[in-house]
Amino acid sequence: MKTLWKPLWRHHSISRATKLRIYNTSVLSILLYGAETWPLNKTLAARIDGFDTRALRSIEGIKWPDRVSNITLRELTQQPSASQLAAQRRLRWYGHIRRLPPEHPTHDFLHFQPKAAGWKRPCGAPRTRWIDVVTGDLHQLGLSLAVAEPLALDRPQWRRLVKLIGSTHGAVPVAEQDT
Repeated sequence: MKTLWKPLWRHHSISRATKLRIYNTSVLSILLYGAETWPLNKTLAARIDGFDTRALRSIEGIKWPDRVSNITLRELTQQPSASQLAAQRRLRWYGHIRRLPPEHPTHDFLHFQPKAAGWKRPCGAPRTRWIDVVTGDLHQLGLSLAVAEPLALDRPQWRRLVKLIGSTHGAVPVAEQDT
């Protein structure tokens, strides 16, 4: 009965595969809830990836003095970074929006221009827009927004393309802008 008080990640009787499955289904799903709509910048992506890396190190039993690199950790666990998973979700959502009929209200958000609508932004650095982050995600795949728009209309092809962003286990920069 006393062994049940030990934290889940430090339990020796639970296999690593089971711990990773629990992490993917429970922790990552909560961490990335609604990530398809986040205008994620570099700072936030680094914080999310930091949490993800600390959790994976805890699951693997890797301590700080062991000096294991993040790339080695990703190869060991076969897990993409949380920012890559957020980018996958964003691109999946972008493809869904592109396949909606043109008169659907979500297209207004896709092509919104604050200056044309008569809006003034506050002083300081411009806020990162969602479409700018999606453009950065597409740039990671070697695509421009103009090339991606027709590709998104073909759902099976778009799904194969979106899976490419999570196929590498290293860290992928998410956005060009940092606020």
